[in-house]
Amino acid sequence: MNNSSKTFRPISFLPVYLGLLFFANPYFGVLDLLPDFLGCALILCGISRASRFSGIMAEAKDRFIKLFVLDLVKLIALLAVMGSSANADRPTLYLIVAFVCALLHVWLSCSALRSLYDGFYALAMKTDTQALYESVPKRHLFFKNRVARSRTESVLRSTYIFVILREGISLLPEFSALSTTVLETGRNHVNMYQYIGIMRLLAFMIVFIASIFYVISVSRYFLVVKKQKCFTQKLLCLEQGYFSSNPGNKTERRYAIAFLFFSIGAFLLTDFYLDFTNVIPDLLGAILFAIGVLYTDLSKKQKIVCATGAGLYGAFATLSSYFARDFALHFSAGDIDKTPEGARAYLLLWGSALLEFFVFLAFLVLFLLFLRTVIFKWAGYLPKHDDLEFEQRRRIAFLEEYDGRLIKIFIWGFFSGLFSFIYDYMQIIPGGKWFRFLEFFWAYDFCLGLIFACLFSALLTEIHKQIQNRFSLSL
Repeated sequence: MNNSSKTFRPISFLPVYLGLLFFANPYFGVLDLLPDFLGCALILCGISRASRFSGIMAEAKDRFIKLFVLDLVKLIALLAVMGSSANADRPTLYLIVAFVCALLHVWLSCSALRSLYDGFYALAMKTDTQALYESVPKRHLFFKNRVARSRTESVLRSTYIFVILREGISLLPEFSALSTTVLETGRNHVNMYQYIGIMRLLAFMIVFIASIFYVISVSRYFLVVKKQKCFTQKLLCLEQGYFSSNPGNKTERRYAIAFLFFSIGAFLLTDFYLDFTNVIPDLLGAILFAIGVLYTDLSKKQKIVCATGAGLYGAFATLSSYFARDFALHFSAGDIDKTPEGARAYLLLWGSALLEFFVFLAFLVLFLLFLRTVIFKWAGYLPKHDDLEFEQRRRIAFLEEYDGRLIKIFIWGFFSGLFSFIYDYMQIIPGGKWFRFLEFFWAYDFCLGLIFACLFSALLTEIHKQIQNRFSLSL
């Protein structure tokens, strides 16, 4: 391979090491100052290349994805319960959420970490890197009679102990604090809540000391991994061999990443307003669409046109949200007919919402045409058949099927945008008493946007499967 130096970079597990350090910090109360889901994201980046040619690493990747989702849900749930109003059910709800999430976190993290180090062990044996899989004799006399373990097994064992210790000790003071809130304390009873602060401090110190040993153990292991130059070189050879036997892998991965940006962007376009403020700005979703478009391998002209459409939609959506909030802050419905400033502000609110709707439709048409080009170029298999006319008919039928799906997506997008426009326009209506009507359109605006995002993501998943079929069945 002449371009191997440009195409293939040396495999580095530095992101994995950095990701594991996110598991080392103790909790502050129930808050994880270095969230584990960020560590999972780094680990996923570090093992993504090895997961292509290692089944165990691919299994570890799947488990870290689940751990990523769980830790994110855990953080959001705990913050939501902590921010809820004080009531009798809060302590019970808090305990249930914390306890269930802690158990699931220990189970999934141990499972994911075991798959990770099993992957290192398997790769070390495959590349004959003895430093990672051979048993290391005990240096100290006290440990000489114990079973010798490899470096990989030793670091996995210490990681198990630390993760369980951290979850159990860090959450123990919080369980005690919440349990005391439901107990009746009289004059003759000791108020245990006075000691919660001391318990938290002790738990923090214990976990902090344990985290030092954990960091030392992980650092020593990955220092050994870094010194094994032959290990990374042989892994690079395995990756090159994988790409040579799977020529469509780069195209599949390119569109998998692009479709991921599209899917997240579609969900971010789901309007969620709070006091006339778009909580999740549509501009962020438009930016993700533009990034995904530019990441594809179509012509520059097509990419620039579609990305420009995404940028224009994001700009007009931002202006529409700004004018809606500006009117709500400075004017009321009665000011529309009384003052010229109120009439102008209301016109800007209505006009920007209408313009946002038309720009969204234009962008949706451009994007679906762009997606149709991707389908025409890469989706579906191309078998070599003697009957060329039969294959042409089959190809046309395949494209017509996806044309129908794209039209359905446009219809859902049209009604989603229409209800969004109606909701934006009806946020302020002269005459009042439109609250129930407005609430009706907000609910349908949100639901239609969510359905559109789900159907759109399902279509992208199906297209990616067809891209995989093109390469897997034509070799």
